[in-house]
This record gives sequence, structure tokens and C-alpha cells, in this order.
Amino acid sequence: MAYLFASNNTAHWSGAVTSGTSAAYYDSTRVPYYLEMTDDAGGASLKSLHPASSTTTTWYHFRYYGSSTSGASEDGYLCTIKDADGNYLCRVELNNGAVTMSVSGNGTSFTNGTYSGTLSTSLTEFDIKVTVTGTDVDAELYINQVLHASGTMNATNTGSLGIGRTIVFDLVDATASVQKHRISEFLVSEDDTRNARVNLLQGTGAGAHTDWTGTVAELSDNDSSTGMTSDANGNRESIVIDTYSGGSTIDAVLGIAYVAKGSAGPANGQVFLRKSSTDYDGSSQAVDLTSPGFVVEEWTVDPSDSSSWASSDLASLEVGFESLT
Repeated sequence: MAYLFASNNTAHWSGAVTSGTSAAYYDSTRVPYYLEMTDDAGGASLKSLHPASSTTTTWYHFRYYGSSTSGASEDGYLCTIKDADGNYLCRVELNNGAVTMSVSGNGTSFTNGTYSGTLSTSLTEFDIKVTVTGTDVDAELYINQVLHASGTMNATNTGSLGIGRTIVFDLVDATASVQKHRISEFLVSEDDTRNARVNLLQGTGAGAHTDWTGTVAELSDNDSSTGMTSDANGNRESIVIDTYSGGSTIDAVLGIAYVAKGSAGPANGQVFLRKSSTDYDGSSQAVDLTSPGFVVEEWTVDPSDSSSWASSDLASLEVGFESLT
């Protein structure tokens, strides 16, 4: 399983997004809050492109709760997936409360699928599979793990469209009625995401490495304008993380940093894990000078002994970031 990105953090999203903690709208044992957005308020999008799949297929997963999207007057769309250049690939559409998957073969316009069912006002799992080849775009929409709608645009994509690299929760309702949309446990993967769950483990205190300037609170405040800084090669900062309270099966641990490069100093960095006084480094990745971006590392097994992850492994785990030239 190759997980590319995971988020339940408002700091990762731009636009009209806030957070909430009403119990019915998310699973509080997994994440500390949900992301809340409103129809026709501009929606929300990832602040940077997520890492690219190594295949032609990308899966998107999230849990959703809407205030009244099953109403017969609900027309518009919920979310749009785009390539790295901003070209449209597919979109989840609403028509009189019914749901479908629309697909674009030219990056600018859509062909709608068949509308069916209604999106009820209950906590619902969405999984979207998008495959882009040199000749077509295929998209499948799963609701609560069941295939709900699909679409294909054949022979219109001549190779100019790329694979999925970002998602926008457009939240446009043709009636302009005020609806609330709650998103949680967002996940991107190369492989099937159905039945996947996400636990967000934020920093709770300083770890063994304290080379960076700033505080752990500035990393955990869900504000992308605050954080920690380093101006030297080899500086490490590690943090103690929340207690894990999820299931016993752990497919992977992802370390995710949202990083910006200054006008001088290190131009690369890596996420690392620390366990039992030993650091386990990820891969060095370039940090963009023009805009902040995500640095993501996945560990599918415990790096200390190459065994499958167990809940107890996370009890003493630290996650960190190292600045590199």
C-alpha cells in the first residue's frame, strides 16, 4: 500500500474552511475535529500539490457529513479533482439531491454520468478512483464502499492531462442555499482506499532533538503562518505525538511536513522517525523557494525491526524534520 498523503488539519487547506467538533459529524477517536465548509463561500483546496502516484491511478478518500444535501432542490457539485496544471479530471455532481461522477477528457468541460440515490445527512465514506492514461480518463465514485457512479472519456485526452494531484471542495449549489459540509480523515493513495481510516497524531511536546527555533505549540496550532525555523544543514527537531487510539491493524505511518524555503540556507529536508533513541531517516526532498509545499514520508513497517506496526510501537515514537543542504 502506497499512501501518498493524509490530512485532517486546517493548516493544509486554503479558502473558506474552519473546524468543528460536533460529535455526530466525525469520529473523535480518530481525529480532533472536522473541516467545515459552506456552499458558495469559495470552498477549500489543498495548499500545495500532494505527492504524485507512481502509477496512472490515484485514490481519494474522505468522510463526509452534509447538513441537508438530500433535499430535492440540491443542484451543483461537491468536489473536483485536478492534475498538476489545474486541468479538470473529474467531479462529484449533485442534481436534485442525486449524486453522480462527471468526467473531463479535455480538462475544461465535463460529461455527466447517471444520477442516482441521494446523499443522506449522515456520516458517509467517499472513495474516488481516478485513472489517467494517454488516451482516456476513467473515474469511479464509491459511497460507503459500494460503486455508485463511474464515467470514462475516451479518445479526447491526447496525453495533455496528468494524473490527479489535488482536490478542491468546490461546494457550489445552484440554489445558493446555505449548506454546511463537513470533511474528515482525508487520504490519498496509489491503491484502493475503501475501508481506510485516518488517525491524526499531533505534537504534544518536544522530543529528543531541539535544534530548530520556535515551539511545538506553533506546529500544532493548525495555523500555517506559524511554525519553527532552521538556517543550518543537519538541524533536527523531533516531537512527541498524541496517544494512538485507533484499530490494531496499522497499514502505515506517514510523517507530513508543510515546509517553506527561505531566501538563503538549506534547500532540502527530510522527515524522520525516532524510536528507542535511534533516528530512522526518510528521503531528502527539495523544498520550493516560491511557495510552501508538502514533504511526505511513508513507513509501512516499523523501521526498528522491519515488523508490522503494532499499537504499542507508537507509544514511544517521535516524528521529526531535518534541514539539509
